[in-house]
This record gives sequence, C-alpha cells and structure tokens, in this order.
Amino acid sequence: MLMQPEKGPNPNYDFIMKDTPPPKRSLLPTNNPILMIAGVVILILLLIVIYGVISGSKGSKGATAIIDSLGKAQEISRVTTAQATNLKDPNTLAIAATTQAAVGSEQTQLNKFLVSHKVKVDKKKLALYQNKNTDSQMATALQTNSLDSAYLTYLKGALNDYSQSLKTSYSSTTSASARAIQQDAFDSTQTLLSSPTLKQ
Repeated sequence: MLMQPEKGPNPNYDFIMKDTPPPKRSLLPTNNPILMIAGVVILILLLIVIYGVISGSKGSKGATAIIDSLGKAQEISRVTTAQATNLKDPNTLAIAATTQAAVGSEQTQLNKFLVSHKVKVDKKKLALYQNKNTDSQMATALQTNSLDSAYLTYLKGALNDYSQSLKTSYSSTTSASARAIQQDAFDSTQTLLSSPTLKQ
C-alpha cells in the first residue's frame, strides 16, 4: 500500500510562513490633519508672495517706461516753447503749435495716470531729459538764420524717439487705461510725423 504524502500545514497557519509585505508609504508626510492644514496655508502664502513679487516687478518696469515717455514729451514741449517765438515760417509755426498742444495733453494724461497709481515722479529724473546741446544748436541756428530748418530737424528726431518710447512703455504695462493713453499718444505722434512739413 502506497503511503499518501503528508499534507502541508494547515492553511489557516500559512501567514506564519509568508513574509509580511512592508506597509505602504503615504505620499503625505504626516497623517496629522492640523499639520497638513498648516502646510497648505504656508504653501498658499508663498504663492501669494511670489505672485506679488512678479506682478510688482512688472508694474515697476511699466511705470519706469511711462516716466521715460513723460520725460521725452516734456523735453519736446520745453524746446518747442523756447523756440516758438523765434520761428518765422508759417508752416513751422503751425507744426510747433500743434505739437505743443498734442504733447502737452499727453503729458497731462501720463501724469494723471501715474498720480492715480501713486507713482511719484522725481523732478530730478525728468530734468535729466533736458539736452543742453539742443539749446546750443538752436542758438547757433538762430544766429545763422536757419532756426526753422534746425527746429524741424530736431522735432522729427525727437518725435521719432518719443514714438519709440511710447511703443516700449505700451508693451511694458498691462494696464488698459495706460495702454489707451499710450496708443492715443503714439497715433498722434505718427500723425505729426506724417505732416508735409516734417516729411520734407
């Protein structure tokens, strides 16, 4: 009679022979709900601070670019006012008067925008835009009876520079009201530049 092979240990005791699997690790560092809530709050605060730094630097850059446009507008206005009484050609006088009115209005609007956003404009910074070489050139041109042509040459270059500054400040800000002011100023400047007097 063949011997029956002995049956293995009782299946109820198999757990003794098997290796226990290691406990699964949680993705969260702790199971303590208070610590978890505190971690989430800290993370939200960090995100708010980072957003504030990023948007603040963008706003600062935009304000600097607007001040640059303001400084250039102020200088065009200053030179035009200084030379207007000595200009003789009616067309040059007309473009000077139109420029003064347009650029003066744009200065006012840019200033109002900066004040409404609590941006202080340092007068010393704006004074840096004054070019004494321009004054010397105009004085020499007045003595040689060529002030009208010298002023028109200056104005064309200054308006092109101002126009470029407006494009830069437009792309540096996300403010809809600032962009509207800059777009209007840019369009106005392009109209001046396309006038027959400055296209000669």
